[in-house]
Parts: sequence; structure tokens; C-alpha cells
Amino acid sequence: MDEKKVKYRQCSIRKNDKGSYITQMSWIPAKFAKIGNFVELREENDVWSEGWEVITISDEDVCYEDLPNWRKAVKGHRESTGDSLRK
Repeated sequence: MDEKKVKYRQCSIRKNDKGSYITQMSWIPAKFAKIGNFVELREENDVWSEGWEVITISDEDVCYEDLPNWRKAVKGHRESTGDSLRK
């Protein structure tokens, strides 16, 4: 699957964790973005986390190149504000 051609949708997803729900927003491929679908998420350490249920879906498809890069945004913020400096 060529990541650059895949369309993504921002979804609210939840997972049942020992009787309580964990909820988060995530960009997932549009073909999996259907309310009630269960998806797997790849964590930072390349381990897959199963059991995430799609509960809301955005209306807009976004190309891979246009997805937000949160690591880059946080790094830029820290560098511009001095938050990355040791105290």
C-alpha cells in the first residue's frame, strides 16, 4: 500500500480498558473510517494496539502529505519558546 496515495480521515476512537473507556482522536485510512469498525493503531514503538472502535468521523479526506506532523510542531514550539532548555 502506497502511503502517499491513501486518503485519511480524522476519527474519534475509543478502547475498553478494564471497564472504562480510553478515547482519543486519530488519523486513520478513510477505507477503515466507518462508525462501529474496530481498528488497530501502531504505537510509537511499532507495536500494534488492538480494539479501538471508531465512534465519530470527520467529513474531509486528507492526503498523507497534508497530515499534521505533531512531533515537528512540538519541537518547533519548544525551540521558539525555550521550553526545551534544561532548567
